[in-house]
Amino acid sequence: MLTFKGEMTMRIIASLILLGIILILFSVKSVKAKFTRSSKRAAPIDLVLKNNVHLSSCGAVFVYSNKVDFFTSSFKIKSNDLVIYIDPMLVDLPEKADYIFITHCHKEHFTTEDIDLLMGENTKIVCPEYVADKLIGYPVIAVGPMDEKRFGDFKFSVRPSSNDTNRKEGICESQGYILEVDENKIYHAGENGIDGSIIKGDKITLALVPIDGDEVMDSLETIRIVNEIRPNVVVPMHYDLRQNSLDIFQKGIAEDIDFHVLDKID
Repeated sequence: MLTFKGEMTMRIIASLILLGIILILFSVKSVKAKFTRSSKRAAPIDLVLKNNVHLSSCGAVFVYSNKVDFFTSSFKIKSNDLVIYIDPMLVDLPEKADYIFITHCHKEHFTTEDIDLLMGENTKIVCPEYVADKLIGYPVIAVGPMDEKRFGDFKFSVRPSSNDTNRKEGICESQGYILEVDENKIYHAGENGIDGSIIKGDKITLALVPIDGDEVMDSLETIRIVNEIRPNVVVPMHYDLRQNSLDIFQKGIAEDIDFHVLDKID
């Protein structure tokens, strides 16, 4: 029979083994939560808009948690000396930004590691107020839905875009942006939705829209609204490369809307 001292020793060993298992599981979970550059990431595809305004994607990422290649909502806009990033994610060939726009706090939309790569002497970060609270010490402009701001010739407005209608207000709420750059209106819809206040009369040059369901609009819902607001150009974003949502979306878009995919040569 075990002595009291022996029983205590066995209990301590058992506790240490259990703690070790917990730490291993936690470390595995932490690894799985990470993103890396996808093996399917293409070289940046340059989409040229009016007045030589250039749009390119930051590219696809590999998501360890569900083992998928995922096209993000991350883009770079460049016009003359103006450089803008939206939701930068694992940026290749980073260039110092004038403005960094953040739609919300999810890891595929917001990391300080990417922000640090893009920070220059005069960089400004535009984001929801609760994201600004996470960026103490950074040059932040906190904004909310329907805010409008102008900096010289550059103007932008903020539009609502909730990524979860059941989520408590203010907790990781997504928002979209309309950026007015050299006579182009570039609309980034954020994570879940094309704002209902946007209409055909807004004359959107380019719409960047999520299409892959779950926490974002699915293809059919996005098709209907894009065909109503009639942007000159539409680029789908925020989708699993394995799914057929991209094909469904492309087939449903009206013929007079120019369709582009930025994760492969089309």
